[in-house]
Amino acid sequence: MEQELFDLGAQIIQDGEKYGADHVEAYLVSRKKIIVQVEKGAIKTAEEKLDVGCAIRAIVDKKLGFSYASTRNRSDIQALTKEAITLAKVSLPDASLHGFPIHNGSYPDPGGLHDLELSQMSMEGAIDLILRAVDACRAVLRTRKVLISAGLNIDSMLTVITNSLGIDGAYQETLIDLSTDPTIKEENSQASSFEFQISRNLSGIDSEWIGETAAANTADLLNPKTIKGGELPVIFTPMAVEWLFGLGFAQAFNAEEVQMRRSYLSDFLHQPIAPEHLEINDNALLPSGNQSRPFDAEGYPSQNTEIVKKGLLEQFLHNSYTAYKAQVDNTGNASRNPSRGSAGSPYQNTPSIAPSNLVITPGKGTLEDLIAETGKGILCRCTFDEPNLSTGDFSALVMEGFFVDKGEIQHPVKNTLIGINMRDFFLGVSSVGADTRSLRRVVSPSIVVESAKITSG
Repeated sequence: MEQELFDLGAQIIQDGEKYGADHVEAYLVSRKKIIVQVEKGAIKTAEEKLDVGCAIRAIVDKKLGFSYASTRNRSDIQALTKEAITLAKVSLPDASLHGFPIHNGSYPDPGGLHDLELSQMSMEGAIDLILRAVDACRAVLRTRKVLISAGLNIDSMLTVITNSLGIDGAYQETLIDLSTDPTIKEENSQASSFEFQISRNLSGIDSEWIGETAAANTADLLNPKTIKGGELPVIFTPMAVEWLFGLGFAQAFNAEEVQMRRSYLSDFLHQPIAPEHLEINDNALLPSGNQSRPFDAEGYPSQNTEIVKKGLLEQFLHNSYTAYKAQVDNTGNASRNPSRGSAGSPYQNTPSIAPSNLVITPGKGTLEDLIAETGKGILCRCTFDEPNLSTGDFSALVMEGFFVDKGEIQHPVKNTLIGINMRDFFLGVSSVGADTRSLRRVVSPSIVVESAKITSG
């Protein structure tokens, strides 16, 4: 399959130049996906999909055209190439559009991106994995009235990219994501929670742990209470950090947002934004990292980028377009990942900018240590809210959280909001734990913000 995709890419480049493009790029994907869903304890969906497709970008007189299709038929791809060039010719010119990346050397190898056992997983094996998680969850909650949902996604993908300026790369990857979501219903209380693991390798998934932990998380949330509000410290577990950093913070140091003056960090490059003990890297070369890759979605080599070092904002994340526009080095952060909630394939998207693995340097102490040191405050395990990108204002409902007093968890909270500006958030990071967890896009321990406005009721 790899050689076939390279041959198709070579055809696209040759045809594109013949039809009058100044620069041509071919991005080709072969993807096998297994999806299993459980609702109310029974299998609802079990399907296997194979998708082969390509995307073509063409530049004509600083004008860009884009086309894509799910096909590997040579005549279809020839028509697709003509379409990209036609669209380029009728587009508006962009003075900042200089071309596609140039790279003629080898690519770095992060290692651990592809697991043969996972790529050969059968539907029967996938169903066994998810049902083991459901059974483990049910066993913990056997004395309670419970509804259990679960989801399993297994991806095995080959990516090939080539362009008329010498880019020529390919890599294989696998990824598995297994989650369990129980809901407990009791006479006077109802609670829902979840747990998941995501890994490049089958060995990184423990079905029983996922099910048992999801059950314990849910039981812990029964009988929540409101609390007296005020300025209180907040402990953010890795799960909460994943949502907050992977979305709210990641967009703030996206160079496209910065150049459009849409980011609350636009004016803070090379300035202190956090205490010296907070350091954040974007590491696309992390071995077995869930977002690691040898090159980005334009074929530019991946790297480990220091974003925050000793509290200083060192770098924004760039693709080739924004790097040329700012006259700085490309950080290799072009991404074609489908938007959140989308079921689309990468080739259906033009390159934007996204972090790879956001890695927060660990400090000291377990989550229990951070709770004991906090005295009185809030433990936030999960929130689905995001900061305002332009102002940095953050008002978040604590979806899963607890009231901490005298260094101990007292009870779960309900109808409780956290209010803080993200610049104050970063400056207020008083502790960073050592309980690092690798999630979808973030590798982080728990962190403590010394003061945020808490309202409850």
